[in-house]
Amino acid sequence: MMNKLMIPAVFLICTLLCSCTSVTCKQPVGEKPVALDKAKWNGSWTSADGDVFYTRVKDSSTGLLELVSVSVEDSEIRVEKAVVQIRQSADWLWVSMKGENDENFSFGRVTEPGHEIIYWIPKAAPFAERVRNGELPGVLIKESDGQEKGGVILNALATEHLKAIEAGKWGEVFDWSQPVVLRRLKSGK
Repeated sequence: MMNKLMIPAVFLICTLLCSCTSVTCKQPVGEKPVALDKAKWNGSWTSADGDVFYTRVKDSSTGLLELVSVSVEDSEIRVEKAVVQIRQSADWLWVSMKGENDENFSFGRVTEPGHEIIYWIPKAAPFAERVRNGELPGVLIKESDGQEKGGVILNALATEHLKAIEAGKWGEVFDWSQPVVLRRLKSGK
């Protein structure tokens, strides 16, 4: 199994593990922080692989959410913790996270929790094409010989960029066919 759910949590998936084809941003994505409702966001969740995740609102007014993942890999129990920011643009919720040693934010689209949380991973190729032709601000990650690696680092996304993404102007920029789904085990306090 590819270890795509080990990094806390749901919101990093692939983007930190596949830096060569990742899409990251220099700023959290979304126009404004979401005021998080503890009754909706606090809780415990499980993935299809059986890993368990705990979420707790750290700061409701700034959209900060603590995540803890617990998993077993190679007979070892692993516990990891992270803080993510939930932001909004129009009707979309965005999630952004910066790892301890990362300069940029991993991000994706996320649903408001109910019985499950669904997260979609950005696809590098459509973002790279938009950076290459100047529609999005950012840089393409390159090898030492100048060859593109497929990864993208975006500068801060303005409202018009977010609207174009949300409207589907640039096609499918997320991997809609393989969302990460976490099912609620228990509501938190």
